[in-house]
Amino acid sequence: MLTTKQRADLKSQAVNEKIVGYIGKEGLTESVIQSLELAIKARELIKVKLQNGCDANIDDVCNKLCRELKAEPVLKIGSVIVLYRKNEKKKK
Repeated sequence: MLTTKQRADLKSQAVNEKIVGYIGKEGLTESVIQSLELAIKARELIKVKLQNGCDANIDDVCNKLCRELKAEPVLKIGSVIVLYRKNEKKKK
């Protein structure tokens, strides 16, 4: 669980991050989850955007992504979700 200070720090880092995954009209597919798994493993902090054609609810998508990726939600704003998962092997 992230503290308020950690979450605020991650939010400020997320401003400069590019979106690494898009969820379209197909919704949250297995291939999207697999690509996001690779991205979060490499980066720790990722941004995901729900495109206009996506009918899924942002809260439902965020909850499912957090479960599937074992990640913490940092921010949900508009149609963008920011997720964080600490990579124990990554050196700072």
